[in-house]
This record gives sequence, C-alpha cells and structure tokens, in this order.
Amino acid sequence: MDGVLLQSSSPSALRRLWATWIRRDVPHWWLPAVIAVAAAYTLLTLLVTAGSSLTDLDRSIYDLHLVPIGSSLRLPVQLWVFLGQRAPAMIIAGLVAAWCAHRMRSVQPLIMYGLAAVAFVGSVLPFKYLTGRVGPRYTDVAHTVWDGGNIFPSGHVTGTVVMYGLIAILAPYAYRRVLTIVAIVLSVTVGVGPTALNLHWATDVVGGWFNGALVLLIVWAITPRVERIVTSYWRRLSLWYRTAAGTLPRDTAALHEADQATHH
Repeated sequence: MDGVLLQSSSPSALRRLWATWIRRDVPHWWLPAVIAVAAAYTLLTLLVTAGSSLTDLDRSIYDLHLVPIGSSLRLPVQLWVFLGQRAPAMIIAGLVAAWCAHRMRSVQPLIMYGLAAVAFVGSVLPFKYLTGRVGPRYTDVAHTVWDGGNIFPSGHVTGTVVMYGLIAILAPYAYRRVLTIVAIVLSVTVGVGPTALNLHWATDVVGGWFNGALVLLIVWAITPRVERIVTSYWRRLSLWYRTAAGTLPRDTAALHEADQATHH
C-alpha cells in the first residue's frame, strides 16, 4: 500500500518541484537537452576514469605535438586560451551583466551571473578533485592542479562556455544571434588551444564542453525562481532595518507579503 501511495505521489511532487524551480517559458527541447548532455557527460567521465580506448585517442592527439615549445604559434595560442581563464572570463561577463542590469533596471542579469559563477567554479573544482585525473604534465600526486593533476574536466573550457554563453543570453535580442556564434567559436577554439599546447587531454576539453553546457542550461532555467527568493529576502531585510531604525512603523502585512513571495 505504501508503495502505491509513493508511486502516485511522486509525479505530483515532481510537478510541484518543476513548477517551483523551472521558469515557465522553458522551451520544449530544454529537458531532453539537459538529459542528453548529463548522460553524455556521465558516460565520458566513466570511460575516462575507468580506462578505455579514449585514453589511447588522447595519447594519439598528444603525440601530434600540434603547437610544440618553440613554435611561433605558441604565444598567440596561449594568449587566446587566456580568454578562458577564470579571472578574465568572469570579469568580462560580470561587466556585461552589470551593464545589462543597468539597462534593464533589473537585478536578474546580476543574479544569473552570480549563479553562473558559483555553478561554474562549484562544478569544476570538486569534480577535478574527485576524478583526480593526471594530465599530460605527469605527476605522482593527482590532486595538485598546477603540476598536472586535477585535469578533468577542463576549467578553461567550462568557464568559456558558461561565461561567454551567459553574455549571449543576456545580450539584447538584436545582437543575440551574433554573440551566440561568437560564444560557440570561442568555446571551440579556446578548447582546442590547451590540447594543442599539450596542457590538457582532448577528452578533458570535451568534458568541459559538456559541463559548461549543463551549467548554462540549469542556471538559465532556475534564475527567475532564485530572483524571487533574493528579492523577497531583500525586501524583508529592508523592512526589518527600517522598522528597527524607527523610520517605518512595523508593517506586518508587508513582511507577510514578502514571506509569501519567497515560497511561491
């Protein structure tokens, strides 16, 4: 009997969870895309960590030495790859988000940026440590980022996909298509760069593409819900402060309204 009740209540609970957290204008392809990317990412991670023919492919690409040390192309490729570094990518995206927030008179771009930054860093660093994959710069200690450990997925590529993809999402509609193409080109070329420099295995880059796409899809979908929560708590804090400072009579109705907004 309990099992029947659980089965009958589960779809309802999932619908409530969906209605609470997922934005209403989500397109029909969003959920299949999330499932497909998550499945591909999981499969790639298992194949890479457990050992498969993919590691032979990684070695074959590495042996090509596409941009060897001493090559005249090495510095330009390094500078281009720098665009995917955490600091420059987050600074550029942060400035765009601030400009969009000012232009739209809304905090939503800043909230989306904050979510993207937290999800980007939070999805890469723990995953690198858990997989402990050693990169082309061999080391006996897997969990040493700068010595060649903690290499999967590529943080460079994840940051490029998330931050420049975010810029395309936040851009005015007239420029969105162009900036989407720019974000895709950046994601591909910045991803190829570390592999060409023999700093990453090719599958690390593919993992970064999957990870970045997954983060971007989820962040976009839950931003309105998070915005409602943040706005509600900010209003409650503002009302509490103004009441405590004696500049506003205690407005229990306003506090109740803010509390209701948090839960809807």
